[in-house]
Amino acid sequence: MRMTGALRIGTSGWNYRDWRGRFYPPGLRVADWLPFYASRFDAVEVNTTFYGQPRERTVRAWVASTPPGFQFAVKMSRFLTHMKRLDPDPGSIDKFAALAAWFGDRLGPVLVQLPPSLAFDPPRVLRFFARMPKLRYALEARHPSWLSQQAMGTLRDANVAWCMADSSVYRTAEAVTAEFVYLRFHGPDAMCASGYGDRALARATRRIAAWRARGLDVHAYFNNDVGGHAVNDAARLARMCGLLAPPAARPMAAVRVRRVPAQGRLRLATPRARKTSRSGPPVPMSAATRRMGKSLRREAHPH
Repeated sequence: MRMTGALRIGTSGWNYRDWRGRFYPPGLRVADWLPFYASRFDAVEVNTTFYGQPRERTVRAWVASTPPGFQFAVKMSRFLTHMKRLDPDPGSIDKFAALAAWFGDRLGPVLVQLPPSLAFDPPRVLRFFARMPKLRYALEARHPSWLSQQAMGTLRDANVAWCMADSSVYRTAEAVTAEFVYLRFHGPDAMCASGYGDRALARATRRIAAWRARGLDVHAYFNNDVGGHAVNDAARLARMCGLLAPPAARPMAAVRVRRVPAQGRLRLATPRARKTSRSGPPVPMSAATRRMGKSLRREAHPH
């Protein structure tokens, strides 16, 4: 009999000052935010490791402040992904391996987020993952050349999960390429600053249930942190999936997400056009406006 896959739902990061009063009690010390978070969720995506490597004592303090079974999904340093573009020197690989080891058995999947300019290159991808420590990896690519059957096949060969990332800026695909599923939610409208409606979360709930029924573990992280949307949406999704979850953060106005039909065997999700008002019709964006918007969002929200 096939076992049901495990499910972990959380947010990308936990140290956001605008969560004070929305999620964290007003008088709670910043040093106590992670233990408070870990009393509500059983996993978090560590975003700070993308910008620089924390000290060993810092990582071990994170681990010590969370209960047994809590898991840290770790975002790989941009030095390896954006600067070295998946061709790092041996010393950089060793440095990353040390970071992963500091988390011990609390380490979850490692998120490898690529820059939008890095196109699909099969030899580069396979060579990179062959050189890395044997861990669970999820890859979030933003160049459109990755949205192909060949790219998904390459990730399957490497047993790397394709990160299904929902946003208003980048296209994605619905494809399972490893023994687990990795989801990121950047917000349906403003990147990292908009919340999901009930219909969007209900659809995510159905997809998660189907994957778990196949025995696949699912990891889902909300990166729409501005205004407390991430903790709000993560708690709502956890309850809809039947997990125990805390009361949501202070309610925020949410934008509904349109369902995108499949295109061939690879399900593609296209960024949604912005609206003139919550009730008005969508206004198509020109190619120049879209390019300008993408450029600004990349600079404002590299994560």
